[in-house]
Amino acid sequence: YWVARMIMMSLYCNQEIPFRDVFITGLIRDEHNQKMSKSKGNVIDPLDLVNGISLEDLLQKRTTGLMQPELAEKIKKNTIKSFPEGISAYGTDAVRFTYCALATTGRDVRFDLQRLEGYRNFCNKLWNAARFVLSQCDSLPNKPAPKELHIADRWIYNQLELTKTEANKHIGQYRFDLLATTLYEFVWRDYCDWYIELCKKRLQQGDLCAQYTLMDILEQTVRLLHPITPFITEAIWQNLRKPMQLKPASIMLSSYPKVTNERYSEVAEPIQWLQSIVTGIRTMRAEMHISPAIKLPITLAGGDSDHNRQHTQIHGELIAQLAKTEAIVWQPTPPTDVCAKYITNHVTIYLPLAGLVDKDTEINRVNKAMRKIEKQAQKLASKLANTYYCDNAPKEIISTERQQLKTWQASIQHYEEHLNVLARL
Repeated sequence: YWVARMIMMSLYCNQEIPFRDVFITGLIRDEHNQKMSKSKGNVIDPLDLVNGISLEDLLQKRTTGLMQPELAEKIKKNTIKSFPEGISAYGTDAVRFTYCALATTGRDVRFDLQRLEGYRNFCNKLWNAARFVLSQCDSLPNKPAPKELHIADRWIYNQLELTKTEANKHIGQYRFDLLATTLYEFVWRDYCDWYIELCKKRLQQGDLCAQYTLMDILEQTVRLLHPITPFITEAIWQNLRKPMQLKPASIMLSSYPKVTNERYSEVAEPIQWLQSIVTGIRTMRAEMHISPAIKLPITLAGGDSDHNRQHTQIHGELIAQLAKTEAIVWQPTPPTDVCAKYITNHVTIYLPLAGLVDKDTEINRVNKAMRKIEKQAQKLASKLANTYYCDNAPKEIISTERQQLKTWQASIQHYEEHLNVLARL
């Protein structure tokens, strides 16, 4: 009805239809999947999410003007249970990002405060990344020639082009949920977690290519994000205006990034190889509680000999820098020492355990972790063995639970192999 009123008012006043497309979200429900209703006292005012509200004020708001006053006590109890300390201030951008991410097609939207907290963390990460970049680059260096770009620079430009392609497609299809997911993954994973880390040593050496690429990617990224998070992107863009000599007075007057032909698809595979090795080493370190200050002696073995030897020679120093290891060694056959191992799609990572872990402490830790997963796996396996449940539960839930069971079973096998290795110490 609101849409119809706006159209009729525009026709009456201006003799024209104000818009041709209308985007309608699903019904917003609370955390218990109940329809938000003033009579139920479960409505969440978006401004309370933006600015925050105390428990006392929230109770007052939810119990004032009720059509059924006898429900006031129940509403109070439910509110205190859901928001024991009131609602924190999350900011406008985090609220906008959350609702875009939840705007799936043809389904009700179940509001989740944890998702909102996660997207506030995303905004903080973007802001901190921008502060870091601006602290490293006083002004934009001259644009480097493609042949001058480091492999990491070419990789992030390739990822940006893929992201721009997806973003423009999702906006054209009104899939704001997919747009939010695409931009989140690029900013958090590709730009912050990987590219900035790959650049730090180069920045210490005054590398102008790294400086240019960091600023250029950041400026294009905030323009990609601007429709979803307008305030933080405007603030970052204004800080970029002077060092980058940007002409528009506001990011709102800048064009949305267009897809170009700056593709470097040939670097995707080497970087994926590097990422798998670094992730594997970090996982091993975390699982065995090895101090980050210790440089690990890592050996790579197996896989395509020429391929892995070449990648190790070219990217070994970067791996050592990111994973805090000694010089990376590749050999065609596994080492004979007692080692923990981590299998990637490309190569197997070996970590000699002598002198790194206490045998008894590590065995106890592994047994405890394995028993916990075994208990969860047995419970889920029994659940999936129930034909009545499998026939009546939603297919997507069954699929997710079966995948989870496979993951747990693989983890149990991994722990068993690790125990066999520890027994040889």
